[in-house]
Amino acid sequence: MEIETQIANVIWTIVLTVGLYFAWDRLAVPFMRDNMRQKLFQLRREMFLYMADGGISPDHLAYGMLRHRMNSSIRFADGLSLTRAIVAMIAVPDDCKAATKKLDDAINSLPNIARAKMEDFRKKSALVVGRFVLGRSPGAAFVQC
Repeated sequence: MEIETQIANVIWTIVLTVGLYFAWDRLAVPFMRDNMRQKLFQLRREMFLYMADGGISPDHLAYGMLRHRMNSSIRFADGLSLTRAIVAMIAVPDDCKAATKKLDDAINSLPNIARAKMEDFRKKSALVVGRFVLGRSPGAAFVQC
């Protein structure tokens, strides 16, 4: 193979790689982020309606903490990534464990029906955020849930 052909192949590979990166970064990731936000808005509304129907008190710690987590995920979606999640768990493991335990205790203090419903909201929101974080992370582009 001639040297000119090899150079052309390298240039095309670089151009296509950069193009794919920008298509992923400018098209796919914003779509996934908006999709995650929309699902969290729907889940938060469903939880609100459950609270409004008397399923849980609006002052209960479990409702407040779970709503706060959903709001934080919606607001700070641009900063959510697998790398940041791992670094947070390594850098401040006690804070992560304490917050999780506090939410666990708050949910466990509820009556059985409300406990099951709030645990369902929690699992669904964690799944939505987890899929987004995995989907936008480098190397995980082909591991869509």
